[in-house]
Amino acid sequence: MARPSFAVDPIRLRALREENGLTQAALAARVAQQMSKPETDSLVRHCQRGEETGQTSLSYATALATVLSVSVPLLQGLEGSDPNVYLQQMRTLLAQ
Repeated sequence: MARPSFAVDPIRLRALREENGLTQAALAARVAQQMSKPETDSLVRHCQRGEETGQTSLSYATALATVLSVSVPLLQGLEGSDPNVYLQQMRTLLAQ
């Protein structure tokens, strides 16, 4: 029996990862820590596959959302980003 599949928006996932200044390996490491799992090459590959296809598991999507400080529906593309958060991020970047 195959594992249940859960979909996230791969473009949004990549954009959020890049906005947080993380490589796929660094994101996978943080997700592993969040899930209390060891870092493995397969977890890095899972992160890469998530950005390619959007297919993942609910538990991985939940950990991703926690690490990236967003909601799962936002990762799925079901809700938009909070414009106030975006403005604050831009102000911070401009101040730097």
